[in-house]
Amino acid sequence: MTIYFDRNQESHIVNGVKLAFPKRVSVDSRVYIKPAGMNFNSFSLESLELIVREDETRIFRNKSDVHSIFSWAGKQDLNIQEQIQKHIAGLQLKRHDLKGIPMDQTCLMGVLNVTPDSFSDGGDYLNSHQAIKAGIEMKRNGADLIDVGGESTRPGSHQPSLDIEIKRVLPVIKELVSAGITVSIDTRRAEVMQKAAAAGALFLNDISALQSDNKSIKIASLLGLPIILMHMQGDPRNMQNDPRYISAPFDIFDWFEKRINSCLVNGILQKQLIIDPGIGFGKELIHNLQILSDIGIFHSLGCPLAVGVSRKSFIGNINNESEPKARLPGSLAAMLHCVSQGVQILRVHDVKESRQALSIISAINSHNSEHSMSYNN
Repeated sequence: MTIYFDRNQESHIVNGVKLAFPKRVSVDSRVYIKPAGMNFNSFSLESLELIVREDETRIFRNKSDVHSIFSWAGKQDLNIQEQIQKHIAGLQLKRHDLKGIPMDQTCLMGVLNVTPDSFSDGGDYLNSHQAIKAGIEMKRNGADLIDVGGESTRPGSHQPSLDIEIKRVLPVIKELVSAGITVSIDTRRAEVMQKAAAAGALFLNDISALQSDNKSIKIASLLGLPIILMHMQGDPRNMQNDPRYISAPFDIFDWFEKRINSCLVNGILQKQLIIDPGIGFGKELIHNLQILSDIGIFHSLGCPLAVGVSRKSFIGNINNESEPKARLPGSLAAMLHCVSQGVQILRVHDVKESRQALSIISAINSHNSEHSMSYNN
């Protein structure tokens, strides 16, 4: 049985036993911090949630502030103190603009798959002309950048040949760049990354987090472009066979800490890194919901967050909707949750609708901010 500390109380009753947040925890415990006040570039340190994972069966949670957390950490072993210090430093690290794309607000990344078999838009853009036209339309509708992919990564899919992938994406990238559009290349291959960058792509997006191709991490370092590292359990061929986690968001956080460190050791700069927990990639419904519920913990890694919830199968599972293109309402709901949690980049298929939803949230938040300032003055 996993015990979750009631974040609104000082104690919690489980099977008749009163449980209090522990004054001391095991030296082997893992600690996470989830900010409550979200505004992208400066997370409030006065409203935090301290989460302690003592072992596989006990997770304690408590709302607090940075001073109280440091006070609590001072009574713990050095390992716990170091984790707290690292997480707070990650929250305080400024997210700089990336290739002209601001990280102090939510940005939209339009999904443009030049494939015959992607889960949602496969076959929509079977030739370069169709894809280029669609990318330009996405930009008109409010996309901040376009993510061009030549490989379907739906469950059970297989990689196309290198030549086919290059032929699919390069003409599209060249034309979109010529049209003044910021382009990202969605690929697991180092050679595709190189050729796409030479054609003008300014972002890299790798669902394998630079692990599928042993040359990718070196190429990413040499190119010096922003790179989205995504978490995936397994690979597209087998990722949905039987994904397992002890506690998905925390398992993935721990994995990212190691992966980020590997990138830094290999010459990739912290300011290049963007992290994506990989909704739907090697995850069941419960795992996706757990990750989205605790998406805020990833901010303490010190990198901008990218999340793709658009048309994903977990939306269909909840609503019994098998047609991906009919999942727009669920996609917008999940997207707006991510916005409320400070996610900086959202991968979306329905750019126009997503931009409209974002504009409403932005207008409401701006009004609330102005009203609050006027009231305080």
